[in-house]
Amino acid sequence: MRAALCVGMITLLLNLSWTQRIDWVSRNLYQGLAEARFPTVNADATRIAFQVDRPGMPSEIWLAVLVDGQYILQQVSAGSPPLPAVGSHPAISLDGRTVVFQTPQGYQIGIWQDHPSGLVIQTIVPAYRDLKPPFVSPTVSGDGQHIAFVGRIGGTWQVFVYDRLTEKTVLISFRGSKSLEGIVQRVPASFPCVSPTMSGNGRFVAFMSHDLGVLDENGDGESDRPPQHVPWFVALHDRDADGNGIFDEALPDGTRTVPILPPPGGVALAPSLSSDGAFLAFASVSPTPPTQYYQDVCDLWVMRIQDGISLKVTQMLLPSGSVQSGTTGQGYSDWIGKPILVTSPQDPAVVFLALHSYDPGLVHPTLQRPSVRGVGQVYIARCDFRHNQVSFWPVVQQPISVDFPRIDDDRDGLADEDPINGSDDDRDGRIDEDPPESLPMAPSLFPVLSLIHPSPRGNEFSIVFHTLAPLARDNPGAPVRDTNGRWDIYLSRLVLP
Repeated sequence: MRAALCVGMITLLLNLSWTQRIDWVSRNLYQGLAEARFPTVNADATRIAFQVDRPGMPSEIWLAVLVDGQYILQQVSAGSPPLPAVGSHPAISLDGRTVVFQTPQGYQIGIWQDHPSGLVIQTIVPAYRDLKPPFVSPTVSGDGQHIAFVGRIGGTWQVFVYDRLTEKTVLISFRGSKSLEGIVQRVPASFPCVSPTMSGNGRFVAFMSHDLGVLDENGDGESDRPPQHVPWFVALHDRDADGNGIFDEALPDGTRTVPILPPPGGVALAPSLSSDGAFLAFASVSPTPPTQYYQDVCDLWVMRIQDGISLKVTQMLLPSGSVQSGTTGQGYSDWIGKPILVTSPQDPAVVFLALHSYDPGLVHPTLQRPSVRGVGQVYIARCDFRHNQVSFWPVVQQPISVDFPRIDDDRDGLADEDPINGSDDDRDGRIDEDPPESLPMAPSLFPVLSLIHPSPRGNEFSIVFHTLAPLARDNPGAPVRDTNGRWDIYLSRLVLP
């Protein structure tokens, strides 16, 4: 299968009414003196892992555990006396029993496990010929068995998978060849490969690559092209191409690697696989002629893996210069983020995404709002491959509204007033309009998504994100309480069709 972009689509921008609840997950953490960022959530949103930072202290890994409808904060720790997990950028398994994270210098990969015999924290040093730290960008399969990560061979970043059951590390970003006897041999990619994402069962791994030599579309064990340095593209690697249940066999038909290529001259960034391995999201950025640099607008795509059909979800604004400022090992996707996907349980042709964008025109693309461009906001997108339709919902609604006195968001013929929870704040005798896409004047970033359960009304989702916006209120119209000026973790519950 060769993946291809399909531009033809219809975009629907919907605003529906629902009862929304926003929970302040990291409430009172270290008496409000800590930053809480980079959340990751399990399949039913009963556990949220995130990174906590305090001035002068190493980063820690924390959990928010749902108990009787309330999230209880717990430092990830184990042992007696308990030792905290020190690290950053956690990833939690779908079953919520395993958390992997980067250790401070990257010399090991940290693993926390809720084992039947008790809580365990361990560090592993993956063993592979010439593999050297730092080990970065760890992610974990749904059952906690497989860990994908980035390490170095020589001076080149490579993608690996560590199997916790067999304690074996395998190279994913390889170039393949066959000897005269038909034995498949693998060597590391000649140019950097980073930013891995893995399906829930560990079978599929997608990553960014500079080397076309990693491609083996027919699965015969030989690279389709010689090593060649190109702009970033996304490679999708099937660890069990023959479907026999054995991963990473160095045999013909044992694995297969196909490309997801951006438009000519562009780059593909920030790959993200759905847990069922059915869909892949990624961003593409094209250079601005006549310079060699990339512009600050990217297109977000979702691809159905079985047939390679892709829907263009949106065009997103990025902070100025962000594509160039990404750090090595994070895949140049620091500001783009990885859109998180969940396949609809009612219709396998529908997938939901949690994403953030710096462009407030997602809900009404015709509106120009230069005063808030560059403020990241969180959205949910519904991609319907059956009807080629994309629908958007803003997640953070009406916390602190922005005054756009000359814009009629709800199209009732009246210019919108400054909305504050349905009151008549300017005393003109009219209840203030409250456009559902009103935006807080602080960024909300890096959302993750879980499907709690289908319901007769639709699908109930939890969207977890970190934000600088002061969102917490006791009730509508009450004073804002989260005013510590630091990053905090929030959870929004939505029911969507």
